[in-house]
Amino acid sequence: MRRAWGAALAWLLLGGCDVRPTQCRFGDELRVFEGRHGVIDAVASTLLAGRTLVALSDPTGVHLRTADTFGKTALRIGERCAGGVALAPGSDIDGVAHAWLACLRADGSTEAPSEGENAGAVTVYAVSPRLEVTERARFGRAALRSQGVALAYAGNALWVAWHDARPGERRVWHVRITSSGGALASTEPAVLSTGTGQAGPPALTVHAGRVLATWSESTLDGGGGARILLANLAQPVKAREVASSRIEAPLPVLSSDARGLVLAYRDRGTEQRQGLYAQRLRADGSALASRVRIARADGTTSAQVLPCASGLVFATPRRFGGESFVGLTYADAGLSEVSGEQQFYEDRHEFSAVSGVCERAEAVLAIAEQARAPHTGAAVRVVRARCAR
Repeated sequence: MRRAWGAALAWLLLGGCDVRPTQCRFGDELRVFEGRHGVIDAVASTLLAGRTLVALSDPTGVHLRTADTFGKTALRIGERCAGGVALAPGSDIDGVAHAWLACLRADGSTEAPSEGENAGAVTVYAVSPRLEVTERARFGRAALRSQGVALAYAGNALWVAWHDARPGERRVWHVRITSSGGALASTEPAVLSTGTGQAGPPALTVHAGRVLATWSESTLDGGGGARILLANLAQPVKAREVASSRIEAPLPVLSSDARGLVLAYRDRGTEQRQGLYAQRLRADGSALASRVRIARADGTTSAQVLPCASGLVFATPRRFGGESFVGLTYADAGLSEVSGEQQFYEDRHEFSAVSGVCERAEAVLAIAEQARAPHTGAAVRVVRARCAR
């Protein structure tokens, strides 16, 4: 049974901040994948030829689905991406609109690749509008035990960033892939995080034709906090600290629209409750305004920031009070007004991940779920939500 909690309860969950009743309305639902295994490793989504494309990884490989109400097309790639999958819109070397798919293989190894060894841990595919998939790049010195991969396409180049979570490593790597004469060439994978702290998973976005990356690095002062950094990958990489958090894993995400950048991350407020905060930044990382508390973040495993035509939509899968749900919060483009949180959940289900895109005024969310009953399969459903004030 799906439920949407009212504004009064949202006021309590947000710690009493000034909110208006939400105008997010959940609409159509489409279950695009039902598996026999009880786990989905990762889920990602993007727009491809006007349709929402969903990629997910389970023990049988990577599955691609189109999530429209007129039907669904399916494809499976026999490579498990337990470390994460990422999708990004772009074009292939022939100039035709394609989506790019990155697969981060995580086999549990604790050994670093030998010098010069191509472990093949990161694979990049081009996906045509007809869901024809071509492997375009494969490179090593990557995370064999990781937690995240990110993709962005700009200026006829594809950028890939990933998280290396081996003990003693915990670094963010990146690589640039370009085309020349009909062939793809990539730079050598390089470390993006050069600080002394432990790095967290990266996020990429494109703004004004430039690819920007954000990630976190834990502080070494014993307080359990983290710095949040931003870097322009089109320049000699020099990271800038743009925020800080009292949480060691703030899970920063980055998005872009006509006004600039939107950074969202977890932090612990003065009341010691975890919250999801958002802040407007310029392209150089300087703040346009003070940060704003969007929603509670207790039990949050990830977050999405979706710049839609009507404003910004924040989606987070989390647990609170014994319930597992996806929280949806709307804010105007300037972050001056924040709605109450709408919650999507079903009895006896756990929600582990969410990925989303905007189709004009609608947020389209791909939600990974599994039943709480033992020996049951996992699924991904697509839920549409229209948000406006």
